[in-house]
Amino acid sequence: MRFVTMMVVLQFMGSVPAAQAAGSEDGANAEANKSAARAEWRQANVAYNLGHYDEAAKHSKRPTR
Repeated sequence: MRFVTMMVVLQFMGSVPAAQAAGSEDGANAEANKSAARAEWRQANVAYNLGHYDEAAKHSKRPTR
């Protein structure tokens, strides 16, 4: 029984670094998306404050995937 338990623990420990690596790639992509969204929001905000409502609307639309 100890052998089986130890094998399960070792298999789990081996899969954790792979999951963390995949998560870090997603995290980097999420940060890039946040930065792009913030830049678009700033451009929309500036355009709106200047009275350029059509341009502001273009910057505030959600991109299609």
